Formats: sequence, C-alpha cells, structure tokens
Amino acid sequence: MAKAQILIVDRDQGFAGSVAAHLKSWGYAVAGVVSSPEEAMQKVEETQPDLVLLNLGLVGEDRKGTIARQLKERLQDRLLYLVENGDREELRRAKITHSFDYLRKNCDSRELQTIIEMALYRRQLEGKIKGGKAAADLPKETDRDQSLLGALQAERQKLYQVLDTLPAYVALLTQDYEVPFANREFIRRFGAPEGRKCYDFLFGRTSPCLNCETYKVLATGAPQEWEWTGPDSRHYQIYDFPFPDIDGSPLILEMGMDVTVLKEKEAQIQEMAAALRRSYEELEARVQDRTQELSQSNAALQNEIAERLWSEKKLQESEERYRRLVDQSPDAISVQSQGRFLFVNPAGVRLFGADHYRDLVGKAVPAVIHPDFREFVTEHICRVNAEGARTELQEIKILRPDGRVVEVEASGVGINYQGQHAVQVMLRDITRRKEMEKELERQASFPRLNPNPVLEADTAGNITYANAASFAALEKLGLKNRTRAFLPRDLPKIVRTAAATGESLFYREVEINGAFFGASIHFPREFPVIRIYARDITAQKLAEMARQESLAKLRASEEELQASVEELQVQSEELEAQAEELLEANQNLSEAHDALRESRDDLNRAQAVAHTGSWRLDMGRNELLWSEETYRIFGRQTGTALTYEGFLACVHPGDREYVDQKWTAALGGEPYDIEHRIIVGDMVKWVRERAELEFDPQGQLLGGFGTVQDITALKEVEETLQSSRDFLEIANRHNEMTPLLMDYLAAVKELVGCEAAAIRIRDEQGNIPYEAHAGFSEEFVASESPLCISSDQCLCINVIKGATDLNL
Repeated sequence: MAKAQILIVDRDQGFAGSVAAHLKSWGYAVAGVVSSPEEAMQKVEETQPDLVLLNLGLVGEDRKGTIARQLKERLQDRLLYLVENGDREELRRAKITHSFDYLRKNCDSRELQTIIEMALYRRQLEGKIKGGKAAADLPKETDRDQSLLGALQAERQKLYQVLDTLPAYVALLTQDYEVPFANREFIRRFGAPEGRKCYDFLFGRTSPCLNCETYKVLATGAPQEWEWTGPDSRHYQIYDFPFPDIDGSPLILEMGMDVTVLKEKEAQIQEMAAALRRSYEELEARVQDRTQELSQSNAALQNEIAERLWSEKKLQESEERYRRLVDQSPDAISVQSQGRFLFVNPAGVRLFGADHYRDLVGKAVPAVIHPDFREFVTEHICRVNAEGARTELQEIKILRPDGRVVEVEASGVGINYQGQHAVQVMLRDITRRKEMEKELERQASFPRLNPNPVLEADTAGNITYANAASFAALEKLGLKNRTRAFLPRDLPKIVRTAAATGESLFYREVEINGAFFGASIHFPREFPVIRIYARDITAQKLAEMARQESLAKLRASEEELQASVEELQVQSEELEAQAEELLEANQNLSEAHDALRESRDDLNRAQAVAHTGSWRLDMGRNELLWSEETYRIFGRQTGTALTYEGFLACVHPGDREYVDQKWTAALGGEPYDIEHRIIVGDMVKWVRERAELEFDPQGQLLGGFGTVQDITALKEVEETLQSSRDFLEIANRHNEMTPLLMDYLAAVKELVGCEAAAIRIRDEQGNIPYEAHAGFSEEFVASESPLCISSDQCLCINVIKGATDLNL
C-alpha cells in the first residue's frame, strides 16, 4: 500500500522541518514544505496530497478569503490546521471545534502522531462510506475499527473519571435532550438524570425549553459562553462546546461554574458606586445653595446686628428680674444638667449647708443626696428628657456637709438653660412638718388629752369615737357635732386600697368650713376600725396657698421670661450664625468647606470599602482633583501634583498606548469606559476607569467627572475561571490518557509556577498504568518505586486503599 503523502504549509522553516523529519521517521511521505496559501494551492495541484498541515495564521492574512475558500473546497476533509497555543479565538471564528481538526504547534511528538493518524483514519473511513469497499477487505477493516472503538471507549471512560474531579459541574447532552454523562458536582447540585430528559429532571417540564441557549451550539458549531440561573436559584457561568461521540454523533459538552457570590459582589459595588456619585452631587448642590444664602444674608446683617443689641438689652433686663424673683424665693431652686449643678439660689445654698453657691456649681448632684435616695433621684431626673416635662412632688432626704440629714419635698421641670437641656428643681424643707407629724403620732396615743381632733370610725365611715378637741374645733367652726366633716371625701377608696395592699397609714388634707386640717388615717392591725388624727393646718395652708400663688406668679414670669429668653436666644443664635457664616464666607467659605470636607471624609471611607476612587477635572480652574481612594489605588501620596503624563507613567507599559488612544477618543466625544493594568511598586493591578466629560456648545472641554475601580480581585476570579476552562479544553482535545496527562501537567506547572510536578493514575487492580512527570531528574524518576496497592505493604499505599478509582 502506498505511503500517505502529507503537505506542510508554514512560514516557520525550523518548525516545518522538524515536523517533516518526524513524518518521515513514521513512514509517511512529505509532499513538500511551503510558506504561503498560494504555494499550497500549486503544490496540491501537483502532488494531490492525502493530508495538508496548514498554519491557521496564514488563512487570517488572506483578507478576502479567496485562497482559503479554494483550499477548503478543494481539500475538504484533508485539512489539518496548525495553531499557536493561544489561538482559541481564531479557532472559534473559523468554527473549528473538533479536537482532531487542529494541531497545536507546541505539542509533543506523541500527540502529533496520534492526531495525524486519526485524521488520516477518518478520511479513510469517510472514503469507504462514500465510495464503497471490497467485500474481502471489510472483515479486516471491521476488526480494526472495533479494536479502535474499544480503545476510544476506554480512553473516554478515563476522561469521564478526570471530569468527576473538577470543582465545576460537567455534563454531556445528546440531540434528543438526554444526559449520557454527568460528573459528581452536577449530581450533587441537581440530582442524577437517571435516563430522564434534561428539561424533565431539571424543571419538571414535559417538553423542551423554548430558545434553549445550550442547544444553540449544535446550530452554530462553535463554543459559546453565557449565564444561567439554575433550579437551585444559583447563578452559573456556562461554557458549551461541540463534542463528538465515539461514533461521530454530535454531543454538547457543558461546564457550569457557580458565580453567585461574584454576581452579588458586583451588584453591591455598582450600588455603592451609584450611591457615592449621588451623594457627591447632592453635596455639591448643597454647597452652592448655602453659598447663595450667605450672599443674600450679607445685605441685612447690619440691621440684624442693631436688633441683636436691643434684644440683648431686653434679655439682660428680663434675666435681672428673674434673678431677683429666684433669689428672694423662700424655697430652694437649683438647675441641674448631666448630673451636675449649674445654678443654686440663696435658699438652696442654705438648705444644702454650703457657704457660697460656688461651692455647689459644678458639683455632682448625687453627692448631696442621701445614699438611700440617690438611685431614685437619678432615675426621676433622667425621665425629664424634654422641655416642659415635670416630675411629681416627691419626699427625699439630702445630706449636708456637716452630716445632718434634711427631709425635703422636691419637684422638677425640664427647661432650656443657656442653650442646653436642663432640669429646674424646687425643694422645700419639711423637717419641721415631719417633726410635727411625729409629735402628733405621739399625742395620738392619748386621744382624750390630745389637743388635736382624734376620731375613730368603722369601715363604712360611721364615727364611733371623737375626742373633745374634735367637738371644740367643730363648734368653733359653727358645725357642732358634725364629726363626719373630718372624713376625707375619698375614704371609700382609701379603705379599698388598705384592704388590697395592706398599707396602714394614709394622709389627706380636709377642708372644713374654710379651715384646713391635716388628717392622718390609720388602720390598726389589731382592730377593724379607722382612726383619724387631725391637726389644724389652716395657717400653714393659707401660707402655702399664698406661696403657691406667689410661685404661680413666679412660674408665669419664669415662663414669660423663658419664652423671651428662647426667642432672644434663637435670634442671638441666628445672628451669631449669620455673622459667623458671613465672616467664614468672606474667608473663602471655610464653614462650607468644613462641611464638604466631612462629607468627603465619609465619601473617602465609602470609596475605600468599595475600592472605587473618583476624580474631578475643571478646565476653567485648570484643576485635576483625585479622591484619597484614587491616590491609594495608584500608590501615590495624597496631595501629589497631578499631570496627564504622571498618570500615564503609572499605567503598565503594555497598556499605555491603548489608554492614550481611548482618552484621545473621549476628547472627541466617544465614551470612556476601559480596563487596564497599572504598576504600583512591585505589584500589577487591574483598574476599570469611567469618565463623563462636559463640553460647551463649540465642543471645547469644560471638565468632567470619573471613577477608578480596583478590579484586581475580579480579574483573579476571571483567571481562575479561565484556568478551569483550559483544563476542560485539554480534556476535550484528547482521547488518550498519556497526552492528556502531559497537557494537564504543563497546565498545572504554568498555573502554580512550580519547577517540578508529577501525576500518577491507579487502575482497579492497584497498578499505575499511566503517569507523567516534568522537572525531575532522570535519576530520581528511575529510583521512584512503581508500587502496587494490591501487593505492596508500604504504609502510604495502605492508606489510600479503598479510595476512589482516580488518584492524582
């Protein structure tokens, strides 16, 4: 049988010569070595080769595609393309997807021989099918085909085992929507197909999905990449490849990478960037509005200053009047804020036993309260959290510096004192009253001799006893024998309260025909009676009423004064604010700049979180401003003078021309949204830059706003995805284990940057039928023992027994 003739078309004479030498050593005839498609056409006419090895780059140089089209029409199935290692995009555009339709130029001799043999064998099989074959030759060819088919099936099974170890899901789909293979990750996520159609076990449908992206591969014959939301609501980056079955029928090889977390991060970054921009624009608008308000207030400032002087005079007069009323008050008055005294009147100085009000101002309030009441007082003061809020009248004890304990009645009201929230507390010394009550209790034990009314009643309110003092008091008031007059009106309620709570002593004030009696109502535990001990407090009550009237007038005056104080305080604050704003406006609007600076600090912190900086260009002022995050991203010191040339110096040398071209195009009105590398110290970063430029009606640049986002982490994720896809493409390209392992080994070394690596595969009997290594010395490889799991007793071998069939 004549040797197969092979024509080589490549400009690299060294490579072409090496391929020719290998072909000759394997028994093939080399029809020629040429360097252009034109020469190839001529050589094809002369030699009629069985196979043509054509450099795909030469086809790309044929702009009109005339010669390339003629070669394809003439040669049809006799073309085998030679490609560089990174020419995947060229293969996609040329719609070359089958692993045996192209040959990598950096492949080893074993892969070269395999692909050439398969190409020639396919052509031979296709020739048999088209032209027929002698009956005598069919049995031999059939045996050979069956042997080759068995080998292919074995290699394909090993390939499936490799795919089972990938972290992404991988599945093969037929034209009729069946899934003949799904790796472990696919089954873990979606379950086993178990012979059902993909649309059935994934989505519970009875018919195929409309416009299924996956099956577009069969129509285009080219790989594709797209995104998909699975039935588990996760987001996947999908890679689909045309994949021939062993019998040549078309399949789809699909790989899916879970990118849910990546999508969520991208959405968060976009939302943060939009929020940052809105915040910046709102801040700019507020600064402009505030500047306009300051300018408008400047004209009225002189009149307002005059009004302020008049208001201050009125305030001084009101304060003096209020001060006199407070100083002359017989009750102690203090003002407290945040637990400390701010003011104490003379009566308060005397009550607290101090020598001067300065001894109390600034002192902690709990220091003058008896320890038994400190927590109670602190809680009640804290409740007065608003202006005008009041506390109920309470009895407490204070502790003087000399150790004397004084009982007082206290009440508080929330006020505004010198621009801050405070509590005004009024205190009255009730030591004398308490002593009298004690004395009354002592005298009550002798009702007949008690000079004060003493009465006893049943629980229904019927008087069962009244002493002589009771009748004398009633007779004096013209109410002879009307002893029920000493009973308080709410006596039934008191009786119910005593029965429910067990409380035995109550106090009420009872008015009898213009006179006032303080009635202590006692429920003795020994008898089911009520005892009333009354004391004439008419003089005290009248004095108290007079004091309350004075106090009401004082409070009315205080409220009027407080209102005046508040009004004047507001006017004073407004005038002071306007005066300060005017002064600050005349000093380059420093207040507005401070507010802007605070907002920019917030903006800078937010940009640091989002790894997104910003810049602003003002051509009118000839200013280029970078945010702090932009300086950090570019590794420049904040405040460094900025020029366009300085920016380009930070750009990676391989990207500078591209960045400069895009910026020049943006100045001409084109969108500016690019990704490129920058050099920061010893690091290489990836950034994404966007810009919106502003032009006047004549097309002149006025300025612009832009953002810079550090996308280094995103690029690393993309590189990881690309690495997984590279491994899948390697698996798709091989039907034999040895070249597959060599390609995997080269990819692993390139990925992790190691100097030496090795891969071993164990079969079901524990032997190692396949292995690949690179970077190790021959002595090391020769000394390495090919251990057998089924027979050797090495500890490391015993450890891996019972594991999966595939051990790398």
